[in-house]
Amino acid sequence: MKQNKFFKILVCTLAVFMAMSATSLVSLAAVWTGGASSVAPSRTSDGFYLLQSAEDLAWFANQINNDAGNVTMKGRLIEDIYLNDVENNDYSQIWTPIADYSSTGRVFSGIFDGNGFTIYGMKVDSDKDYQGL
Repeated sequence: MKQNKFFKILVCTLAVFMAMSATSLVSLAAVWTGGASSVAPSRTSDGFYLLQSAEDLAWFANQINNDAGNVTMKGRLIEDIYLNDVENNDYSQIWTPIADYSSTGRVFSGIFDGNGFTIYGMKVDSDKDYQGL
């Protein structure tokens, strides 16, 4: 009986440890390195770009921020996104806001659907007004 209880405790402890380790590895592997996807993310039939990585989000921002930017684009998160390594308090990657009105005169008038997901570690290094994601 004691051996069976010990085995159950050991299995539960190992399961918790493995889950914690896997979570750490996944979030660290997904931290943004500052680049953008070179190809467009998948798109739904109703025109939403499906953003599953920081590189996809950067691609989306670049499409809006470039000289001929499309300020009416639609994006939808389908994963949590890590722009910086929040676990180790490393905020070295700087995010450029989408449709920076102060610099470009553009206002984002599309749709951004967070879809229940989170963007972690966003750092904007600017004191300009009218900035957002």
